Amino acid sequence: MLYSDATEGAVANRTEKEIPFFINYYYLCAPMCRCICKALEIKTMTYQTTIKKEYTFEGKGLHSGKISKMKLKPAAAGTGIRFVRVDIGPDAVVEALATNVSSTARSTTLSQGEASIQTIEHLLSALTGLGVDNVEVEIDNVEAPILDGSAKPYTDAICADGLQILDEPRKFI
Repeated sequence: MLYSDATEGAVANRTEKEIPFFINYYYLCAPMCRCICKALEIKTMTYQTTIKKEYTFEGKGLHSGKISKMKLKPAAAGTGIRFVRVDIGPDAVVEALATNVSSTARSTTLSQGEASIQTIEHLLSALTGLGVDNVEVEIDNVEAPILDGSAKPYTDAICADGLQILDEPRKFI
C-alpha cells in the first residue's frame, strides 16, 4: 500500500481482504506519522535526539512468559540505543547493533558478552520510526514485555512528550 492511499475515502477502493490491513495501518500507523510531524522540528533531521523523560513498561514476555520491567531513559549524544540488563549488573550492556543480532528464531535476540535481550522488535521499531537516536533501556529480565503486541504503547508514551534535540549532529552511514 502506498502512503498516499491513507485518506478517508481509500477504504472504498479496497478488496474485502485488504480492508482489515488498511484499517490497522490507517488507525495505528497514521497517528504515529502525524505525531512525528507535529512533535519534531526540521532540526531533528540533522541533529541527534533522545527522549524527554523516563518511561516504564511492565508486562509478560511473549516467549518466556516471565514478567519484566523495562525503563527507557534519556541518553547523551553518541550513546545510541543500549540495553542494560540490571538483573545481571550495570556492566551487562547490549548495544542495539546489527552485529549483535544472535538469533531471529521467532523473535530478534541481541547479545553482547554474556548478556542477551530478546523480542525487542516493537521497541526498536517505535524508536526508529520516531527518530530516537539515543536511549538507555534498563530491563530486569531476558525478554522485553510484549504489552499489546505492537509498537503503539511506546509511540503513544514518547509522542505525548516529544523528543529532546541534542547539540550533536547525526552521523549517517
